[in-house]
Amino acid sequence: MLEKTMCSRLNQQLSLNNILATEQCGFRKDRSTEHAAYTLINRFLQVWNVKLQVYGIFCDLAKACDWISTWIALGPLLFITYVNDLTRHISCFTNVVLFADDSSILITENNYGDLNQNIRFTLNCTSRCFKANQLVLN
Repeated sequence: MLEKTMCSRLNQQLSLNNILATEQCGFRKDRSTEHAAYTLINRFLQVWNVKLQVYGIFCDLAKACDWISTWIALGPLLFITYVNDLTRHISCFTNVVLFADDSSILITENNYGDLNQNIRFTLNCTSRCFKANQLVLN
């Protein structure tokens, strides 16, 4: 009972203060895997329709739920709060969709030169963010 109350209040504070990235769809009210998939596909089609170059990076974190139990009410909320800062590091060049421990990143540019430069930058930032948070990719 206490944990559910804490979870509810923490969730309320995170929402009221806009702390969680809007790109995070996992373990949030009115968000789902369908919402994440729709957002990713819609963004891809928008870019494709205007003939931009697009590159996708898809990350799945290894053993993400091993250290935070999904059976505990606070576990998933604590996890998405923990990985929340990824979008702050890479969103200037990308479209990001997060669902719990899965990250989908679309990089778009007019030409291949700029696209390749932004791919390298995004991979480097993503790698540093995961390493700083002691997260490992599958």
